[in-house]
Amino acid sequence: MGKVEQYNGLVEQIVTLVQQSKQQVARSVNQTITLTYWQIGRYIVEFEQTGEKRAKYGKELLENLARDLTKKFGRGFSYRNINLFRQFYLTFPILQSVIAESKNPIVQSPFAQLKDEILQTPSAEFKEKIWQTPSAKSETSLNPDLFQQLSWSHFVRLLSIKSEEERVYYLKKL
Repeated sequence: MGKVEQYNGLVEQIVTLVQQSKQQVARSVNQTITLTYWQIGRYIVEFEQTGEKRAKYGKELLENLARDLTKKFGRGFSYRNINLFRQFYLTFPILQSVIAESKNPIVQSPFAQLKDEILQTPSAEFKEKIWQTPSAKSETSLNPDLFQQLSWSHFVRLLSIKSEEERVYYLKKL
């Protein structure tokens, strides 16, 4: 093997390494973004309920958050997005068990002490039976690594599906 072939082999190894590293970084960034948005939704729901049986949900809270977070961070925190974060948390409780095992510092909630007092809606209780834990073995249980496999835009698309059964159907196909 001549110097040119050896050099070409070196270039190919470096190209492969850089491409793999870029893919890994993209997956990591996507996971962190998705987890962050889920956590924002969690914070909102916990703040809304503050130990009450039902949330005292108001459009005003989301509008204020959208305004203040947009001032602080710019794009990405519109009323629509803030509402999606909230809906994401309520729709995908599977992440609770995944996050509980996570070493990621963004999972610490300032409302954690209220966690056990917050009561779920009947539909959320139904979803918990479907999504409950990574060890759930029922026919309707789903992959606990779901948030690692899907991007935020995938979740936004899934949130637009109104029928829970249809959403579960699509998720099982993954």
